[in-house]
Parts: sequence; structure tokens; C-alpha cells
Amino acid sequence: NADMVGHTGNFSATARALEAIDAALGKLEKTVLSKDGVMMITADHGNADEKMDPISGEARTEHTMNPVPLWLIGREFQNKKFPPESEPSGVLSDVAPTLLSLMDLAIPAEMTGKSFLPLLISRS
Repeated sequence: NADMVGHTGNFSATARALEAIDAALGKLEKTVLSKDGVMMITADHGNADEKMDPISGEARTEHTMNPVPLWLIGREFQNKKFPPESEPSGVLSDVAPTLLSLMDLAIPAEMTGKSFLPLLISRS
């Protein structure tokens, strides 16, 4: 868990955790794609992305305010990217509507977020 080990401030432990996560995600991706599925990867905050304060040089152990990616992996999304100048940014409340759109389910009116799926589907 990159978040838990990130709170230790131990850079090498964080790097090892990220390597383990990368290997596990690679296996999961292979299985999901073999079943013609879709997987979404995201986070609710940064932590393991910035382990040293650039000014003081001290270890950082708290969450960061850096943007986090949202990846959709599936055959229908291959070669579809947002151009860097128009890459959207979103909020945590956009994740559930995106998942619901992926499953062809209605987005309840109570949800304030928006799905990123229409933006990806319209790009080639």
C-alpha cells in the first residue's frame, strides 16, 4: 500500500511498495484484458509521489495536493488520450459517475460529479 508506506517517509520502502504495486497491476491488467474487461486506476490523494521537501530536504510523510491520474484500461481505450493542452482535471466525485457510465448504468441526480467517459469515447 503506497499510502501506508508513504507515511513512513522511508524512500526505499516506498519505492519497493510501488514496484510491488506495479507488478500486481500488470498481472491484473493482463487478466482484465484477456476477459475483454475494463479497469480503472486512480487515487484520492498523493503521498508516495513526493517524498522529500524540495526546500528543507526533509522527508515528507503527509498527503500531497498534487493531481492524481485516472487511467481507464481496456481495448476500447487503446490509443485514446487527451491532448496535453486540453487534458481535463476532475475531482473525486467524478469517479463514481465514470464507473457507472462504464457499466451503462444511470447516474443518480444526487451525484454532483461528471463522467469522463464521453470525453474519452469521442476521441480517436
